[in-house]
Amino acid sequence: MATFNLVTRPYPETTGQVYVRLYKNTAPGAIAYEQFKTLPTGQEDWTFNIAGNSAYRCLIVQVVGGSVTQVFDDFTFSVGTSGVSIKRPVMLQVSLSKLPGTTTTWDGGLPTVTFTDFIGWDLQTVNRDGYGLMRIEAQSDGTAPANIRFDTGTGVLELMAGGDTFMDGEIFTFTFLNKLGNSGVDEAKGDIFNGIRVIGTDTVLTAGDMGKKIIIEGVTSNLFVKVTLPPIATVVPGRLVYFESGLGGHSCMQVASMEGNNINFPAASQPDIYLCNGETLMMYRHQTSTYDVWRVHSFTGNLTTVGEALNEDAVIANTINKVALDGTETNYYENARLYYAYVVKLPVGQVCSYADHATGDNKYKFSTADSVGNFFLPDRRGMHIKQTQAGVVAGIFNEQSIEGHGHGFGADIYAAGSPGGGSTPANLTHGGGVDRLIIAGVTQTYGSELTQPKNVTENRYIRR
Repeated sequence: MATFNLVTRPYPETTGQVYVRLYKNTAPGAIAYEQFKTLPTGQEDWTFNIAGNSAYRCLIVQVVGGSVTQVFDDFTFSVGTSGVSIKRPVMLQVSLSKLPGTTTTWDGGLPTVTFTDFIGWDLQTVNRDGYGLMRIEAQSDGTAPANIRFDTGTGVLELMAGGDTFMDGEIFTFTFLNKLGNSGVDEAKGDIFNGIRVIGTDTVLTAGDMGKKIIIEGVTSNLFVKVTLPPIATVVPGRLVYFESGLGGHSCMQVASMEGNNINFPAASQPDIYLCNGETLMMYRHQTSTYDVWRVHSFTGNLTTVGEALNEDAVIANTINKVALDGTETNYYENARLYYAYVVKLPVGQVCSYADHATGDNKYKFSTADSVGNFFLPDRRGMHIKQTQAGVVAGIFNEQSIEGHGHGFGADIYAAGSPGGGSTPANLTHGGGVDRLIIAGVTQTYGSELTQPKNVTENRYIRR
């Protein structure tokens, strides 16, 4: 026999008994071991004497009236003859109104905090919401400066960057290294994720994919890959799934909800989220008594800046997830996020149909897509950009022009002789036989053939 020690987070949301159930991988339908506690609202320690040298699935559930009403956690582990100790991930939020050491929050505005519940455990990862994975000092290889330090003996967590503090409302997620028996931390460390899955074509995920790293590497002929989330009711709330849009044959990928509009990012009630190459996303189920939705824990890339215009010296081949405003024809498979999150949301008058893009001034606008998904980008090359004003919308072309103005001329006209030779100016009155004098000429160019202020040329792009 071997000892399995489990440390679980507080479950303040529970309304019944919390069960820890263990299933052997060789008999996944039968409960091998189980324990329960009633209304465990604090951190709990569980100890099982189980058969060694085996792989197990651990399911943590709420039971009310004899029925499972909530799944809190679901993970797998292996145990040798010496046993194993596991502390499950903890998600905590900073609050300026709470003191350090409370069960769910800690004080903000400071660079340090003490977690007595963490003493004796080594951190595996620290994720700062909106920032991503932090670099833990004990794991630093010297290639990049660490930005967080943890003392396993005292439980003190410290932000290392100068001036950095825990800010009100921030969310941190902590995972911990397993410990083998009484011999200390498992030096093998194991995977950060509960497995890695590589996807090349359209795929529907299952609840078993939660906790995994999902890497999308589209096959060569497939510019677009759609990944559908599992039925939300089957997923453990608060458990992260990690997406990485890799560098395969795809250019864009879609993460879609099976139920429809229940993704609360970047706005409420969204049906999907798009990622381009090299971008990452972490999502989880958030369930309360009033709603049950998918939320985003953190991301990297252009999710909230798609369509943002910018100027650069770099050529388009040396940029990441941008397109040039050069009139190129593209399609909504290669640039799905740009089209669905930006182009189709532009006001009427700022876009034209695909067929009309070559007509008149329409080439300066985005077009809608044709029947096979092709659409045009606007051609803004060589254009000076003018800020919109009342009654004038974006994307309108203005022809070059010169505002009406006058020039003053002055000259002495001599009747005879040479200037300065004593002669007097001619009499230009009608009586002198002169009705009018017309002076015509062309203003010569100065410095350039264009009428323009001083300027520097740059390439104009938008984020896709």
